[in-house]
Amino acid sequence: MMKRSSRIAGIFVLATILAIFALATPPAANAASVSVSGTVACRNGLPVVGVWVNSTGGGSKFAGWTRRSGMPWVADYSTTLSSASSTTIRLDIGCGDAGGGRWLSNNRTGDYGGSGSRVINALCNEPSGSASPAVRCSLWNNTVLIGMPASGYYDRFGYSPFSSHPGDDVATDIYQTDGTAAVLRAAAPTSANLTMKIGSRYGSCSGAAGTGLTVNVYRNGTYIGFYRVTHLNNVSLTAGAAVYNGTVLGTFHKWDLHNSCYDVSTPEGVHVHVGLFNAEGLHQGWACYSPSLSSRTWYTEGRWIGSLGPNGISTGHQPCP
Repeated sequence: MMKRSSRIAGIFVLATILAIFALATPPAANAASVSVSGTVACRNGLPVVGVWVNSTGGGSKFAGWTRRSGMPWVADYSTTLSSASSTTIRLDIGCGDAGGGRWLSNNRTGDYGGSGSRVINALCNEPSGSASPAVRCSLWNNTVLIGMPASGYYDRFGYSPFSSHPGDDVATDIYQTDGTAAVLRAAAPTSANLTMKIGSRYGSCSGAAGTGLTVNVYRNGTYIGFYRVTHLNNVSLTAGAAVYNGTVLGTFHKWDLHNSCYDVSTPEGVHVHVGLFNAEGLHQGWACYSPSLSSRTWYTEGRWIGSLGPNGISTGHQPCP
């Protein structure tokens, strides 16, 4: 079977369509044009491979979709249904490619009623392997998801996981080789109007272990917190500079320092320190980390590591709900 562009919904074999989408309905007799769009995320790291829009008012169909650059587990989708204007919508989100045009898992949202066109953003907690269709997705409301700054090891030696590393709301170390680019990876729904800028630039370990940057993060113009990366080399950004998903912040480097602030004696120990901190005074709880991360494990650039924004967490060093 030929594989089509990622901008178009995945193709399914007939048996899969009949089994998974048996409840799909034809266009309503007095159909209206109902546009449905938004952003979806398979936040445990599997790539988005399709979005099906199910409408009780008729016209159910696959949506066109596009993965985010450097974060293939996030995708923007859109479609226009020929449906009754008043209809209940459910998304079926494919996470992971099982080959042959099949999804590894079908992750569903709840049912959302309403009239006319609408925006539905969804976060899915997809399983790591094959699974039957089930509701595993919730509305993606106010959080910004932060991804790995490079392909590399999370907590390579097992003593600095997010749950115990001091600093910020949550913090840890990401390991890669000297000279590797450290890239800003962040995602929010298109409707959130995500903007970011460098909040501060300072010397790591009083300047003896490179440069530290904080990235201030805003949704719809409201500051929600910052993302910190330290021990960087080759930093050209200054405070106030606008940055985006994909901006190179600097590079990894082995610094000649051996104390409690930075102590690396082998190439395997080269790392950057990352941290997340929710804005104070917004009553949005603490920043949190991905519960699907495992110490001493290699992850690809862009893999979700933690979230900024309201999440209901009342203390630091906690996994995201």
